[in-house]
Order: sequence, then C-alpha cells, then structure tokens
Amino acid sequence: MASITASTRSKKREQVMITVSFGRFRNSYQILDICLDLVLQRGCWWVHQVHTTQKRS
Repeated sequence: MASITASTRSKKREQVMITVSFGRFRNSYQILDICLDLVLQRGCWWVHQVHTTQKRS
C-alpha cells in the first residue's frame, strides 16, 4: 500500500515536503504549496509513476 505524507517547515507554507513511501521505496521532494492539492488528489497515480520511473533507472 502506498502512502504519502505532507509536511511543512514554515508557517507560511511556501514549500511543502512530500515523503513517498512504497514498500522499501522511499523518497522526499520539496514542492510549492500550490501543487499540494494536485499531489494529494492524484497521489496514487503519482506514486506509481515515480516508483516505476525509479525502477527503470
């Protein structure tokens, strides 16, 4: 089961840290807060795409 954790270090939420966990696969990304909703909406698809891309490379 894939899981996404979103957290922010600044109160202004200018940048959001996205941590993706997919089995043993784990990676973190810094994105703009404006993108957070999109990531959470399409989280499963996004995780799948990232996981597949990392696997191939």
